[in-house]
Amino acid sequence: KARVTLYFKRLLYMINQSRSAGYKIDNLVLALLGDFITGYIHEELEVTNQLTPVQATLFIQDLLVKGIKFISENGELKKIMIPCVPGNHGRTTKRKRYTSGYKNSYEWLMYNNIKKLFTEIGGFNNVEFIIPESEFIYLDLFGHINKFSHGDHFKYQGGIGGIEVPLRKWVLRENTVIKTDMSWIAHWHQYMILNKVRINGSII
Repeated sequence: KARVTLYFKRLLYMINQSRSAGYKIDNLVLALLGDFITGYIHEELEVTNQLTPVQATLFIQDLLVKGIKFISENGELKKIMIPCVPGNHGRTTKRKRYTSGYKNSYEWLMYNNIKKLFTEIGGFNNVEFIIPESEFIYLDLFGHINKFSHGDHFKYQGGIGGIEVPLRKWVLRENTVIKTDMSWIAHWHQYMILNKVRINGSII
């Protein structure tokens, strides 16, 4: 709770700091890239988790709603785009399902609940949710193609070079399908800048 609350406060602080330095900021892309809950993807988690997946989903949903409201009401932004993709920890199944993953995800349900809530509340016309029935979102931002996904699409079994080697291979493979200028992923629970990829940590 403390980390999520601090994140949104710091986000607003950074926007205002950039504006005071002379930058014009009208739009924000707030990517929700999954792993907001620990879930039951491993048997031991059914014993060690403090909250069940349902309880955890309700908990983080409340924090995200408050945070998005805070940015919308105080950020003086014309548009807040929120691409939403579920993570592997939020799935209801033991194994990953590729074609029907979104149908079996607590997080996909949460995203749609939050979108519905903001629609029913009214007054948040600057907030736009993008919730696909797939694992990837492609957005054209100022003429640059940006891809958003959770990031659990390649394996890392250790070794020299760390995550960088399989990550580079994944980017090259993905660009043969749709060429992107930047990819944004989470999953790996670390922060990394690598050429045309940005990795950020997840809430859990």
